[in-house]
Amino acid sequence: MNTKESNSSYLSFEGIINRKDYTINMLILLGIFIGVNLINFNYLQTFFRYEFLYTIFVFIVEMLKFIVMIAIISTVYRRISDFTDFNDNWKRIFFIFYFFPFLYLNWGNLLNFIPFLIKVLDIVTLFIILPVAFISSIIFAFIKSK
Repeated sequence: MNTKESNSSYLSFEGIINRKDYTINMLILLGIFIGVNLINFNYLQTFFRYEFLYTIFVFIVEMLKFIVMIAIISTVYRRISDFTDFNDNWKRIFFIFYFFPFLYLNWGNLLNFIPFLIKVLDIVTLFIILPVAFISSIIFAFIKSK
C-alpha cells in the first residue's frame, strides 16, 4: 500500500486516515477499552466450573485490551502521518507520548527490580505523558490534512 493512501482499518500502520474516520475509530476503540476496563470480571469467577476456564477467559479479556491499545496507537500513527510528513521530530513525539506509555503500561512490571525507576516513571507517565497524549489525540481530530 502506498503511504499516502487512505486506510481506515484498525490494526494497520500503513497509509493515512482522515478526520472523520479517525474520530469514528477512536470513539469505537475508546468505548470498547473503557467498557472492558469498567467490568469487574472477578464476579464471573463463580460462573466457571473450573479455575482453568476462568484463567483462559481472563487471558482472552487481557488480549482484547492489548489489541485495542495497538489499534488506538495505529490510528493515532496514521492520523499523524496524514497531517505531517512524519519526520524525525514527529517520530520522537509519537514514541514518547504514545508508544512508550503503551510499553510501560503493558510491560512495566518487568522493571520491578529497580523500585526508584518505577516510582519516577509512574509519576512522569501519569502526570505528564498520559494527559498530553490524551489532549493531543483530541486535537488531532480537528487538524486538517495537508
